Amino acid sequence: MTEQNENSNKKQISFRMIKATEEDYKYCYSLYENNMKELIQKSMEYKPEIFKANFRLNEIRMIEEKESGEFIGFFQIQYKKNLTYIKEIQIQKAFQDIGYENQILKIIEKEANENKLSKLEMNMKNDYYLKQIFKDFGFKTTKELNNSSILSFN
Repeated sequence: MTEQNENSNKKQISFRMIKATEEDYKYCYSLYENNMKELIQKSMEYKPEIFKANFRLNEIRMIEEKESGEFIGFFQIQYKKNLTYIKEIQIQKAFQDIGYENQILKIIEKEANENKLSKLEMNMKNDYYLKQIFKDFGFKTTKELNNSSILSFN
């Protein structure tokens, strides 16, 4: 378990990261569907089985708000040969854009550096709200795809 705090002009950010368990699948899927289904359907058919196929407990950490003890999101990263691949960052809408995403990116960057993986990468839908947060953090678009972009940070 890792804890993180940040003072923000908007709200005090305080959370814990906890390894996901099988029992967390339903929460993760529901959050993913709430955040992504409509966005995905703009460009392709939404297929719930894709989320299930990519749900790997060893890659997922739950984000628990310390004050309430409630889960507010999760993220999923995969360590590859020369990079850390960010598969998902999902935050409940009520907690978006107040600093959690930035703090999660800082943690991912720190862990990547500790593992000597200097490159971070993510495939992101072009109109997903996180794209601007990633760009502000320093990610650059390295490849444009039909409805998404590959973003890299190194």
